[in-house]
Amino acid sequence: MKRLLFIFLALLPVLVYGQADIQISTALGQKNMLKIMDSSWRFINADDSTMAMPDYNDSSWAMVNPELKGDSSIEMLKGIGWFRKQVNVTDSVCREPLAMSIRHYGASEIYVDGKLLERFGKISGNPDSTEYYNPIMQPVIFIFHDTGMHTIAIRYANYRTEVPSGHDSYIHGFTVSITEANSAIAMNGMLRMIIIGFMMVLSAIFATLAGLHFLLWLFRYSDKSNLFLSILCVVFCIYFIMQSYWSQSGDADVFIHKKHTTGVLLAIALIVLSALLNYLFSRFGPRFLVIASLCIAAMIMTMNDARHEDVISSAIMAIVMLEAVILIIAAIRNKVKGAKILAIGILPLAICTMLIFIITLLMGNDMEAAAKSGNPGGSLLMAMAFLSILSLIAFSGIPLSMSVFLAWRFARVNKDLSIQLEQVKELSEKTQQQEAEKKRILENQKAQLEQEVAERTSEIIEEKKKSDDLLHNILPQEVASELKERGATTAHHFDHVTVLFTDFVDFTIAGERMGSQALVEELHSCFKAFDNIMGKYGIEKIKTIGDAYMAVCGLPRADEHHAEKVVKAAMEIRAFMQQRYEQLGDKTFEVRIGIHSGEVVAGIVGVKKFAYDIWGDTVNTAARMEQNSEPGKINISETTHELVKHKFTCTYRGELDAKNKGKLKMYFVEA
Repeated sequence: MKRLLFIFLALLPVLVYGQADIQISTALGQKNMLKIMDSSWRFINADDSTMAMPDYNDSSWAMVNPELKGDSSIEMLKGIGWFRKQVNVTDSVCREPLAMSIRHYGASEIYVDGKLLERFGKISGNPDSTEYYNPIMQPVIFIFHDTGMHTIAIRYANYRTEVPSGHDSYIHGFTVSITEANSAIAMNGMLRMIIIGFMMVLSAIFATLAGLHFLLWLFRYSDKSNLFLSILCVVFCIYFIMQSYWSQSGDADVFIHKKHTTGVLLAIALIVLSALLNYLFSRFGPRFLVIASLCIAAMIMTMNDARHEDVISSAIMAIVMLEAVILIIAAIRNKVKGAKILAIGILPLAICTMLIFIITLLMGNDMEAAAKSGNPGGSLLMAMAFLSILSLIAFSGIPLSMSVFLAWRFARVNKDLSIQLEQVKELSEKTQQQEAEKKRILENQKAQLEQEVAERTSEIIEEKKKSDDLLHNILPQEVASELKERGATTAHHFDHVTVLFTDFVDFTIAGERMGSQALVEELHSCFKAFDNIMGKYGIEKIKTIGDAYMAVCGLPRADEHHAEKVVKAAMEIRAFMQQRYEQLGDKTFEVRIGIHSGEVVAGIVGVKKFAYDIWGDTVNTAARMEQNSEPGKINISETTHELVKHKFTCTYRGELDAKNKGKLKMYFVEA
């Protein structure tokens, strides 16, 4: 995009007048009145106000080209210097209004015969106080009142010590030319009008399109294409507004801001254009991420004045344009609606961009030199004219294709809405017919449905009985009844219960030895026998945790023989496991049993997969009794021993350490 606009602006003088650029040294019109040769100025790196006077002796000064190109020329001018030129004024030039045009990136004072004509910028002995100014398209009007030799002196200041990065056309000195005043004024005025008018018209077009597409996006958030088009138009609008400002600015450092701003806008435009095309005709994938990353990298390089950033930016732009061409051609081949309309604007710009990239790579130096000299050769002139015309067509095609695409989409939406309205009417009529048919069918099936309801009711009753039986199997009957009636249960406190814990010895090792399937089957057989024993004595099974089995007696109905029943059940469990071990050997387990009596709280917690459970210190102590038991042994606490010592023979084990309980008295039930 930068090269498009550069070539167009460079060629404007050729297209309007076919004359030379005002910044170069040429003859004055057709009169051949006066020439100022850039290669024959006298120069001194010093500063004295008397150097402007016509009679000042400058014979010892050096002869230089005032452009001062190259590093050696930059070393020649260190801060402030004076340039003088003697010109011979003939009758054809005398008393004719003349225009002196000067171009530079420093600050200057122009004197003719010792008289100050104009200042551009501010010259100061302090580099920080010197203000640079480029008087592009600002000719100085003056008159030679008599013939003969006249002195043109220019006081010039430029403290830069190196060529600014990214500005190949930079000159450390200046170029100057003299033309007829009327011709120069007309040329500058027309150039300004053409450039500013062209830029403002384009910016207005893109601003209008941006607002229109943004409103369409607000009305329909789901269609992101209007948002992308709006952002793209905003970028174009900002670029043309800034270009209008840059074309008028005389700030010598404006090219730096121009380059940075153009690089940022170009990167944003390329990202948005790629996003728009991927949204319309493809999908956001790795390719888009790579292109977005390249654009951001190019933008960072531009902001940091990296080497070859201009070539890299142009290459990335060519890549995006190539992607645009491929996606649009693929969309057209796949008959995607609207692809041909957008191709009207995007394809010419893409082709133009790639052509310019290729041609500028092949003829870049010649084109830049021709743009500065204003005298392109025949083939070069034709190439530049062709690219300028193609650029205008490409730029004009974008708003045209967008407008056509917008009109087409609006018409298509209206057409689709009309078709949908007709379809709604047809569906409404069909719906009425279907409702009538449904009413007739419902009336005919009413009796059948009533019969089915009766059958289903009996089935529900049967299923309810099954669910009640299952619930009673999971929960105590009193708790199940309370749960069905109230939808919840209340935790209850029981003062006198006995808790039993069992655990299989070396269960993990047995699992590795037996295998998973055999392990589960044996565990099921053992727990099934335990359940039968618990039912025999009216003991409530609470839960199993892995290979541990937990039961309690004395709730939800009180039982004064709770300790005795639990000990009897434990002895039957021990006998069952001993008998089974004698039969199966290492294909079954050895069991440890622990018992403790006390108070607990029982109830249901949670709302899913609920289970009846007990809590309290009694539960913890019973677990410690089991943990401190031995294989094939029933270990009871002192509290339980006091309740059953008259019924069973027990062996006192002494006071043993229990985890988190300290020392507890424990007994083995023998018989």
